[in-house]
Amino acid sequence: MGLIARITFGNPADADPLHADWFSLKGPKNVALELGTKDFNTIAPGVPVEMNALGTGDAYQFHVRLRETRPTVVGGEFSRLVRVQVDYL
Repeated sequence: MGLIARITFGNPADADPLHADWFSLKGPKNVALELGTKDFNTIAPGVPVEMNALGTGDAYQFHVRLRETRPTVVGGEFSRLVRVQVDYL
């Protein structure tokens, strides 16, 4: 039996007010950050995802994209820290 990696990005307080599965952003208006697994399944803030643990030298693949939260996106610069917690089971 192999190890399982339980990976949690951020916490529920990081969620966008209109879309709880996405991360809020400060800067651009009506835009949020969506994190996803290698299969493009959304990873919500504070909700752990479980994956098989990888060996030394291997890497997990995740996707990130900007999402429109409501009409009329207004551009702007942003920087977003996301806490990552990995627990091995």
